[in-house]
Amino acid sequence: MRVEEKKVIKKIDNLGFVRIIDLCKKYKIINEKLVQEIHEIRELRNKQYISGLTDVEKTYSKSDLNLIFEVTRKIKKVLLTRSDKQ
Repeated sequence: MRVEEKKVIKKIDNLGFVRIIDLCKKYKIINEKLVQEIHEIRELRNKQYISGLTDVEKTYSKSDLNLIFEVTRKIKKVLLTRSDKQ
């Protein structure tokens, strides 16, 4: 494997949530509204799992879960629609 190939693989292996969202937006996989909703979910997740936060939340509210499931449905629909076109 060449050095260039290793760099590409390493970059893909280290994709964070924000980078994945940005790439989906860049390549028009998701629209701006969905980008904002996904970032909202990412922020909820960060409140649960980022150890550096001083105030880590321990539970999701019912409205948080409703948002998460609604956005998940939208993402699933987008992905299914895209896979049908390919």
